[in-house]
Amino acid sequence: MSNYISFNFTDGDNNSFPIIVRIENEISNEIYKEIDIAIHNRMDEYIEKHEYWDCDDILVDDVMKEFADKYKFNYEFVSINYNINCD
Repeated sequence: MSNYISFNFTDGDNNSFPIIVRIENEISNEIYKEIDIAIHNRMDEYIEKHEYWDCDDILVDDVMKEFADKYKFNYEFVSINYNINCD
């Protein structure tokens, strides 16, 4: 069973850029929360130093690698395209 976690990044114009990661193993809600907090903490570290990360995907990947090692799961980035028919 796979699980998904989404991180929503925005630019200065409030355009949304979601990053979706598929996790092969089942993980608890506490681990999801821990990952989310780690992402925000990593962003805060850059901002406090008046630096910015090169790419949102790289920032997420760095954090996901740490948690994958710690909790022994595999993950991959996925893309989901939404098709909306307005007719």
